[in-house]
Amino acid sequence: MKKVQIQDFIDYRYLGSLQVSPDQQHAVFTVITGDQDADKYPGNLWLLDLATRETRQLTSGNEEKKAIWWDDDTIVFTGCRDPKLKEKTADGESMTVFYKLNIHGGEAVEWFRLVMPVGSFQKVNDNQLILSVAYRADGMNDFECQTEEEKKQWKKERESHKDYEWFDEIPFWANGQGITNMKRTRLYLLDLDTQTTTAISEPSANASIAHIQDNKLLYISNPMNSVREIPSSLHQFDCTTKKDLTLIPDHEVNVSWAFYINHKIIAAISDFKEYGLHQHATLFVVEEDQQRTRLVHYDNSYGASLGSDCIQQFGTAVKAYKDKIYFSCTDENDGCLKCFDEHGQLQRLSGYHGGIEDFEVTDKGIVFIGLRDHKLQEIYFLQDEAETQLTHFNSEYHAATAVSPIEKIEFYNDGIRHEGFVIKPADFDINKKYPGILEIHGGPKGTFGPVINHEMQVFAANGYFVFYCNPRGSDSRGNAFADIRGRFGKEDYSDLMAFTDAVLAQYPQLDGERLGVTGSSYGGYMSNWIITQTDRFKAAIPEASISNYVTKFLCTDIGFTYNMDNQAATPWSDVALVWEQSPLKYADRVKTPTMFIHSDQDYRCWIAEPIQMFYALKLHGVETRFLLFHGEHHGLPIFGKPSHRIQRLTAMVEWFDKHCK
Repeated sequence: MKKVQIQDFIDYRYLGSLQVSPDQQHAVFTVITGDQDADKYPGNLWLLDLATRETRQLTSGNEEKKAIWWDDDTIVFTGCRDPKLKEKTADGESMTVFYKLNIHGGEAVEWFRLVMPVGSFQKVNDNQLILSVAYRADGMNDFECQTEEEKKQWKKERESHKDYEWFDEIPFWANGQGITNMKRTRLYLLDLDTQTTTAISEPSANASIAHIQDNKLLYISNPMNSVREIPSSLHQFDCTTKKDLTLIPDHEVNVSWAFYINHKIIAAISDFKEYGLHQHATLFVVEEDQQRTRLVHYDNSYGASLGSDCIQQFGTAVKAYKDKIYFSCTDENDGCLKCFDEHGQLQRLSGYHGGIEDFEVTDKGIVFIGLRDHKLQEIYFLQDEAETQLTHFNSEYHAATAVSPIEKIEFYNDGIRHEGFVIKPADFDINKKYPGILEIHGGPKGTFGPVINHEMQVFAANGYFVFYCNPRGSDSRGNAFADIRGRFGKEDYSDLMAFTDAVLAQYPQLDGERLGVTGSSYGGYMSNWIITQTDRFKAAIPEASISNYVTKFLCTDIGFTYNMDNQAATPWSDVALVWEQSPLKYADRVKTPTMFIHSDQDYRCWIAEPIQMFYALKLHGVETRFLLFHGEHHGLPIFGKPSHRIQRLTAMVEWFDKHCK
């Protein structure tokens, strides 16, 4: 069998956007793969017969990545197959084309066009859709123009702004979205008979669909007036009477999700009072008179949060079906499915075999997409805790490639039990010594677990031990475990060093004199922190990293909210505490050869962060390089162009080989 190669991720089949038909006979989903020539990830819709397990490709336009079921035999999706229309939309004009496709044969047919930039949509009934629309709060929306003269004026205004920007609010940019000043997501009700739309949410807020049932919509609204606020409001919109009812007002709490269950409204709500922005939500029954009754508190996150670079789409985390709320989650370091009934009783539905990225509930069981048993994504069927694999998109790859197994180890630090993971080098020989790489996840409230990760497999294939764990600050073990506010670089660092010691003790073939460290985002921060505290690592690669929480606070899309909470201070309330948690403060101690990797459109951890650390290390005579990718954002390791991901991994292997072999 061949070893894992850097470019293998191009041939992986990434699955997503799972939707089961109303009669529960079929599932439509997306298959995405890499295209090295076009340097992108085309996607097409596929069909799965749930009875026969047969799969069939439905579209070939390479741009269809999501669909909804209209009836048992028909799916609806948006796209643009008209070259002239593509030119207009590329030039900034708003237009969305809706297509219908019969799953039993034939080509997709154009259903209708709408002069609005629709991002997503959901069916209310046979005559109504809820649309999520890209909207400008400053009124610069071409679809609101009533006359040709207004349209000309809109074009003139748009052209005049092409080479400069006004900023009126913070954040004025967002990672993966670019400049977002005055940009919102607004909800509309579309009448299919008349092709008329009715605005639902406020023009200044960002709104998202929560649930639709019996011609009523639950939606969550996040206010945005000069400064983005974290608290949100919950609303109910009657699609028949077109009346909007506020269920939870602005500025009180944050609403994560809400569903109708047996004519009750159940919402996940957090007030952030005890554990800050990381605080897990509590379930409440919400009344139409704004009264709330506490149902149950679940001390964990909703959604299986296992980190992997073998995913291209993130799907359903929570879903209502009949009288229960179903959700994926991560327990300590493994993913599973659970459910609550209307009384708050919790039930675990699946075993622990890896990640769960999307799911749909049926009368017979649950259909889900998962990274199970160290394998790439496939679709599975869960019934009575037994999982059956339904698809084999990546089976050929696994049959021909030696994916290194993931081993679990246990260790203790400060009296706390931890579990970590070790991947041995390919062609492991018990009588040889090998270099090793400590991988650190993002977050800090992320989670690593026993799921396949391409980057780690590449390192193992190149002769490295790879080891990783979930230090304090990580998700999946409750509020208290995740709470390291104001103490970054303390117990999290201690856990990582204790884990490294435990791996060295349990695996004598790992050479403690040839260790490297890397991670992205918070993992990049911790890589920076580690090299300021110890010289035990012979090479470091901080990626999308943080070096200075003073600048991080004031230059990024989440700094003034997320980092204010994480660092438990602002530059004005306690600059010493903010600076104390910043690796840059201790950069004069660094001796470890370090290569920084960053993207120039990363607005989550802005480019100023690695630049400051790079300058500091250069000024202190440390061997260092800086690899900057143009046109990429914070998600480079997962969503970056194929050519960039190949260059990135090639550079990482070369840096570690130079210093650890």
